[in-house]
Amino acid sequence: MSVTPVCRVATPDDLPALVALEALFPGDRLSRRSLAAALQRRTSHVWVVEAAPGEVLANLVCFTRRDSPWWRIYSVVVHPSGRGKGHARRLMAAVSDAALRAGAAGLRLEVREDNAAARGLYAALGFTVRGRRPGYYDDGAAAVQLQRPFVAHERLD
Repeated sequence: MSVTPVCRVATPDDLPALVALEALFPGDRLSRRSLAAALQRRTSHVWVVEAAPGEVLANLVCFTRRDSPWWRIYSVVVHPSGRGKGHARRLMAAVSDAALRAGAAGLRLEVREDNAAARGLYAALGFTVRGRRPGYYDDGAAAVQLQRPFVAHERLD
């Protein structure tokens, strides 16, 4: 019997899984300390996709600021065994729903210029380019700055 993965808000119990997933990211990783803080702060939002209790396949970390109407997606990581199965899309739906409910102007993020799969997903979700940052990542790779403004008639389903 196959289990349908569930997207949910992360809890402090998820910290070891978040650290393990972050270790899979090619660079500019969030530290254990930063992830622990993100799980506690009211200005941080963390979601996971869980296949079974304790089996986290993907996560998303988003930050908000009181002086900005934009929510900033900081990290999206999908375990290699979970790629291509819609987990990142589930996470993006969760953050979009929460941001809309909070009255945010939209979502912003940076993505490696050479990450074609992620850029394709973000384009399909309505993100557009707002800039480019050469040498943004610790290995010297450039980042593309993307945003998805919410429109006045956008609804939550």
